[in-house]
Amino acid sequence: MKHTAQKQGIPSPRSILAVGAHPDDLEVGCFGTLLKHKSAGDKVTVAITTKGGYGNRTWGQISREAKNASKVLGVDYIILDNKIGHYEMNWKTVGEIDQIISRNAVDTIYTVWHGDSHQDHQLTFKNVLAACRTKRIKNLYCFEMSEYSYRSPSTFDARYFVDISEFFEMKLKAARAYKSYITPPSHRGDKRAREASRAGLRNGIRRGLRADLYDMEMTSRADA
Repeated sequence: MKHTAQKQGIPSPRSILAVGAHPDDLEVGCFGTLLKHKSAGDKVTVAITTKGGYGNRTWGQISREAKNASKVLGVDYIILDNKIGHYEMNWKTVGEIDQIISRNAVDTIYTVWHGDSHQDHQLTFKNVLAACRTKRIKNLYCFEMSEYSYRSPSTFDARYFVDISEFFEMKLKAARAYKSYITPPSHRGDKRAREASRAGLRNGIRRGLRADLYDMEMTSRADA
């Protein structure tokens, strides 16, 4: 069934957990929403499930960039000790997310979409979903990373969107913290900032509106 994306407000107070597979996932996918939650007085916790360098980027470089991005939100990122590209689903990986949920009395989670082609994203979603078996979790929303979803046999179904017009420039500022993603001058621009911008503008929700888009995996209608 095809669903129509609908704009939703953000009731307060809530305890929010955003879970990315890598530093930079959240800046692209849901950073504007996290800024909006923080502005509304909600508690925001951020966790990254893997760590390590890749390509020509060292972990030291990436972790410094993540620290700079986190300053835009004003929340320290929890970096879990799992090697990038070698993430698994087991008692440990589910349990460490479950502990974060319990410690922070989390009721709403934003995480990567299960349908894209990156193995760390798929396993992050599965571990988050397993940790969501507690009845405390009322809402689970997934954001798209279009860099990996375009190769997926599934289609990202954006059924929920949050207007982040007020926070859009701050979202781009956080994405630009990842300076190692800056492309050569001949290609112009910052890869992650461009990705964040596309994530806020595509799907033609309404001209002039900038939004974070989500598929709803689990939602309490009373809270949505």
